[in-house]
Amino acid sequence: MTTSTATCPHCGAGLVPIVYGFPAPDAFEQVARGEIVLGGCMMYPGAPDDGCPTKGCSGPTVEEPARTR
Repeated sequence: MTTSTATCPHCGAGLVPIVYGFPAPDAFEQVARGEIVLGGCMMYPGAPDDGCPTKGCSGPTVEEPARTR
């Protein structure tokens, strides 16, 4: 899994991959370490690839993606 070099426009943190689908047990450990962001069970056209791992940060979101497919 490759980490993006982009940064969050709101807090400056490095963006990490967004993982879609039902999360495996180790995914929660990866979230706690700031390695991934969970994107929910449904992926749709235009869903972002990367997200901000900082808890409480408001960006990037689906309406404001850092990078889309």
